[in-house]
Amino acid sequence: MKTNITGRVELDIKAPVEKVWEALTTPEIIKQYLFDTDTFTDWKVGHPIIFKGEWEGKPYTDKGTILEIEKNKMIKYDYWSPRTGQKL
Repeated sequence: MKTNITGRVELDIKAPVEKVWEALTTPEIIKQYLFDTDTFTDWKVGHPIIFKGEWEGKPYTDKGTILEIEKNKMIKYDYWSPRTGQKL
């Protein structure tokens, strides 16, 4: 069964856009809010983004590709997790 799932998140954050951007693109900060996940990417369109970590005692590697990026405005990437077996 093939499904097309699209997620979009929008919210207002009372912080300078530069600080929000830093939180979304700095691996050390991402690790603080994304379950101790290590993030690997160079944030260039067409390049990979990899999330590695451990969930419930089991290691995982989730992968994606940077689709669009505009500094201080928007990041768009696809995402695949072996836990779901689906590209999101």
